[in-house]
Amino acid sequence: MRAVKLAHALVSCLITSASVFDAWPQVRFNMDPVLTDLLTLLKLQKLGEDTYRGASKDIGTPQVFGGQVLAQALAAAAQTVDDKRRPHSLHAYFLRRGDVNTPIVYEVDRARDGASFSNRRIVAEQDGRQIFHMAASFQRIEPGVEHQAEMPDVPGPEGLADRFHVEPDVLTKYGYNSMHQFRNWRWFKGLGGGPIVDLGSHQIDIYSWFLGKNPKSVMASGGIDYWKDHDWYDNVMAIFEYEID
Repeated sequence: MRAVKLAHALVSCLITSASVFDAWPQVRFNMDPVLTDLLTLLKLQKLGEDTYRGASKDIGTPQVFGGQVLAQALAAAAQTVDDKRRPHSLHAYFLRRGDVNTPIVYEVDRARDGASFSNRRIVAEQDGRQIFHMAASFQRIEPGVEHQAEMPDVPGPEGLADRFHVEPDVLTKYGYNSMHQFRNWRWFKGLGGGPIVDLGSHQIDIYSWFLGKNPKSVMASGGIDYWKDHDWYDNVMAIFEYEID
């Protein structure tokens, strides 16, 4: 139940004009620090009519993360529409890289409020320079046409046949003990030369063709790394030495 309340609060933060902080006392339980940072990032400071300012999260790069700018711009636009209208579409342009150390100012233009839709244009600026444009529309919650084909009567995942299945007598005829061995034949002695042979022969062919000469020396090593029921090792490294003119 707590997870449902938390998810609802997050959705409300992004798609309504009501801030999630208004409901925070209900969702403050065991708040993850990352989630706390996200909610703080989306709480914009109102500077004036349809003007907002947001801080940036330092993610280890000098530029602002683009998703943050888009989310803050949408949050700013949501503050200017009726809380019964939800985001319907958006189109955005990233004009310049943002400076993570400089606040971002969001100017919202109330382009139109219709009977069902509201349209907004948002411009993000830093130091008087536009770094981001977005056009967004919000739609009133209302019933619409819905259609869905009826689910056919089919078996579930566990009831489906393995399309790679081979009958046991066929496996035995060709020298395989199981489907696992059949699928991974390279790692079983008597069926393949092992990954070093497999890797080495293919790579030598490629490099010799590309360089037009044979290798001067070859060094390869391998060890069992994951599969414990394989005859051959599955962790392989091969080094080829060529003389280049």
